[in-house]
Amino acid sequence: MLTRTASLVDSSDSTSSYPVFWERLKEIFELRQVPSTSDGTALSICILIALVLWAALTLQEVRTVTFDVPTELVNVPEDQALVSEPPDHVSVQVTGEVIQLLYLYANPPQAPIDASSSEVSIEDVLGLAGSNISIDAVTPRNVNVPLEARVERSVPVASRVDIDLEDGYELLAPPTLSPDSVRVSGAESIIGALDQWPTASRHLESFRDSVQIQVPLADTLNPLVSRSVDNVSFEAQAGRFAEETRELFVEVTGVPPGQNLVALDPPMVRVRYRVLFDEMFEARRADDFAAVVNYDQIRRDTTGRVEPRIHVPAGLTIRDPEPMPPQLRYFTLMSSESQ
Repeated sequence: MLTRTASLVDSSDSTSSYPVFWERLKEIFELRQVPSTSDGTALSICILIALVLWAALTLQEVRTVTFDVPTELVNVPEDQALVSEPPDHVSVQVTGEVIQLLYLYANPPQAPIDASSSEVSIEDVLGLAGSNISIDAVTPRNVNVPLEARVERSVPVASRVDIDLEDGYELLAPPTLSPDSVRVSGAESIIGALDQWPTASRHLESFRDSVQIQVPLADTLNPLVSRSVDNVSFEAQAGRFAEETRELFVEVTGVPPGQNLVALDPPMVRVRYRVLFDEMFEARRADDFAAVVNYDQIRRDTTGRVEPRIHVPAGLTIRDPEPMPPQLRYFTLMSSESQ
């Protein structure tokens, strides 16, 4: 009986303490959600130590990386020039500790290419010998430096300026370049094959007036060929044109004295032409606007028809005069002297 009673008492004590346990556990979690200042400082120190240990271990790791190294051409003789351009960079694969690789990225090496040597070993000029970094591969491993005797001559400049004229406008004269030639210098085989040097491409839209612009020369063959100038002046002028017609009496010239007279059918032609708009009224009144058939044309002809030649007034911008009809019949008349 005593034993049974004790067992009941223990059971009641356990039941009464059950809520107390959960209350204390809840208090612990609530305290962790809002740590004290001392707990936050300790946590920060732990995190910092962990980061330092991680960094120390990581920096000691050995890794393989690939990066580009720029090249630099040195010691080119003044009386010689490159035939082909060496690569501007080489690809290098290295292996080393992370901390050494970081230093390499912060202080990247250069690969000087000595033009006085016909072939250069890139691995030898990188300057990594004796370091704790091993070179696994270099692409290209060797660089050739072909040289020829340097020559110099002048070549004409070719314009690549495209002009889109506005409707009714025409260029008054072919565009000009100043200077129209350039002095070039380089390897004999390259300079000997040059027949011109182009400008950079430019496009002028709705052009209707005059323009003078600086146009750079194309960078073709840089840096194998040097030039005396880098820019040229491009100049062009346009004007508005109008289409006109004018009737002219056809004159037969060059008839020798005592020869038979010649009559043309028809004796007049209508001339169609284009004229600068500002000179349109002058062209209508000009006395030296003429249609002519020379007697030699008739003497050499075997068809019975001749084409009149149009003489336009001097000092006027008149283009493409076209006689209508384009050919005339002719008849020989007996002169009074021959009768």
